[in-house]
Amino acid sequence: MSDATNQETVDIANQILAELQQAARDGQLIQNGYYETEAEGRGAVMDGDTFKVAAPGSLDAILLYRRISSGTSKLIAVLPSSAGVSSSIVRESSVTTGTHAIGDLNPSEDGTTHQVGVMVLPQDIDKERVLTRLEWVTGTNAGMVVAIYAVPDGVVNDAAFTRVRRWALPSRVGRNILNADDLPKIVIPAGHVLGIAVTSGARYVNNTASPTPYFNIGGESGTLGTLVVSRRVALRIDTVDSGLLGSGNAEARANDSRIQVDSLGDVPQYIGRKNFDWAPSNSTEVNGTAAFAEPVKRRSRINRVRANVRTNHITLAVYTLSGGDGYGNSTIHGQTTYVRRLVQDIPVTPGLVDLSGSQIPEMIAEPGELIGVYVDGYMDVSTEVVRSTPWHSVVGASGNLPGPNPDKRIQISVELRSVADDSAASIQRAVALAALNGSQTQDTGGFILVFGVGQSNLAGRATAASKFTVGANRSYKWSPASSALVTLTEPTGTDSTALTGRTSLGSAMARAVLDMTQGRVGVIFVNAGVGGTRIDTHWSASGSSWAAAVAMFNAAVANSKTQKLNIVGSCCVFVQGESNGDVGTDVATYRSAFADLAARVRALMGSESIPIIMSQTGIDNDPTAPADYAVIRTAQSEIAATSANVFMAHAGAKWFADRGWMMDRYHYTAPGYDDLGSSLGAAVAAHAMGVHPLVTG
Repeated sequence: MSDATNQETVDIANQILAELQQAARDGQLIQNGYYETEAEGRGAVMDGDTFKVAAPGSLDAILLYRRISSGTSKLIAVLPSSAGVSSSIVRESSVTTGTHAIGDLNPSEDGTTHQVGVMVLPQDIDKERVLTRLEWVTGTNAGMVVAIYAVPDGVVNDAAFTRVRRWALPSRVGRNILNADDLPKIVIPAGHVLGIAVTSGARYVNNTASPTPYFNIGGESGTLGTLVVSRRVALRIDTVDSGLLGSGNAEARANDSRIQVDSLGDVPQYIGRKNFDWAPSNSTEVNGTAAFAEPVKRRSRINRVRANVRTNHITLAVYTLSGGDGYGNSTIHGQTTYVRRLVQDIPVTPGLVDLSGSQIPEMIAEPGELIGVYVDGYMDVSTEVVRSTPWHSVVGASGNLPGPNPDKRIQISVELRSVADDSAASIQRAVALAALNGSQTQDTGGFILVFGVGQSNLAGRATAASKFTVGANRSYKWSPASSALVTLTEPTGTDSTALTGRTSLGSAMARAVLDMTQGRVGVIFVNAGVGGTRIDTHWSASGSSWAAAVAMFNAAVANSKTQKLNIVGSCCVFVQGESNGDVGTDVATYRSAFADLAARVRALMGSESIPIIMSQTGIDNDPTAPADYAVIRTAQSEIAATSANVFMAHAGAKWFADRGWMMDRYHYTAPGYDDLGSSLGAAVAAHAMGVHPLVTG
């Protein structure tokens, strides 16, 4: 079903529902073709005819059935009104962006926790979609299982289903939100649906006035049964039309976008304890193997292990799972079993242990496997803002996977680095590109104009030097002191703090562009970032930061003409979010402010096709802080997933604290800015080349 057809369906549903509401008011429900129950409607029509039934207790949704025989009818569709869409629940779609949300659009934390098996929500199935967000509420610490089911006959009563793939995800008491950057790659092919199981129960309200219709299933195959329309379940699923991601198969496109990740291992996966503030005092001793409940996302090498150890050795293991839901809960898919595939024992000295590089024997884990660590160490009650990964206490080389331990954080942290098969097409392309790049031996003849908008982590706050430098006249920056473009060196920021000599991302970004073009193309960096600024105030149309940035940009463009610098591309780099996180800006407000800012940036730069290269906000590096900017990261993920010519080039800042790259609560060290700048530079070279702002003449 196309996006246009989605809208037509909602329009038709609204018309029918208006008739239903009027008929109910007039006492003419049956005469107008609506029936109170499925059985009553089936008995009033002939085989092959359709009939409509009001969802029990609701005039905000109706169920459309077709009679098969005197005793059988088939659900054709669940039709929402506009009120049903906005207030509760069945579907929310955008024709322009291809986004699609089903379930409870505003999951409530009220209600009862109950096991409802695997929930399959009615949805369109004739288009390939990519999962971008999950939100659910549960009253217990347990797991979330996501599975893809083939439904060749559609999402209707008693239709056959077959499970084709599943993923196990951690879930904790209260509200859980996983965005695109936190989810594994989940592509839902046409003719398939998502099944969701919160293994110890999701929150729900017995609410027939605004239900979340779903099918309750179990097992690897079977039939959907009858639609449940008596509960409002606290579950929301967001997807996006995979056609928005470009041409070709969605899985292949997702792999291509991870060339750098898979070949160079630049983005690690961290499991276990998130914050390294460990102390043995007031902690409980633990002696055994902890198999972390978060599965390996990509083919990965164990790159680093940190632990608080009481004895003289650590044992690392890799476990393969089979059966069940992959989370140690036997009530939905049966019992999950584990088999230890790899094991290595490493001698250590008791205390805080930090192993990396050659200290760890090579151990490669495959997607879906679990990492286990045997250690005689410590654990304590989890009070972290960024919670630890739950873990299973396993014994021996094989057995039944027990349920997870989510309330205790064991003092172990594991870093995984992505690896890939050298024969993979994406790796071959990456290797070929690296061979072509070589050293910067060619003359620099062109420049990409990079307009920087954001706050302090764009302006730069590191006190140490970047490891990257660029040669004279290979890249330029705007210098307030000279009121001109000068050779790019740090500081590349222009606010008052940056100009005291702080390092930013500019050198790494420029070097990445030069490396990718064999030195032929550099950057002109107009960094208008100002510390402590908000997107909805300082960067609004009337904001002081926006006014200063416009003046700076225009002056830099004029000076580029004076110096006869050849501009071969242009873009905006956006690094912002912490100040909005500090004041509790919600997702909708942030997205609206970004859309407004993006329109003004493109108008200033003279083209609607100007790409905006953004990074995702990190964390507030304070374990006592009430939030870690998760809402801002959610907004940024949604912007990148749904906005044309907006690219999320870096989403790793949320792990900078684990890597020791936080200078203080908010700002990065020089290695952090180098990591951020390198990723942004790669995206600048990929997306901005050939995009000319009209203002350059």
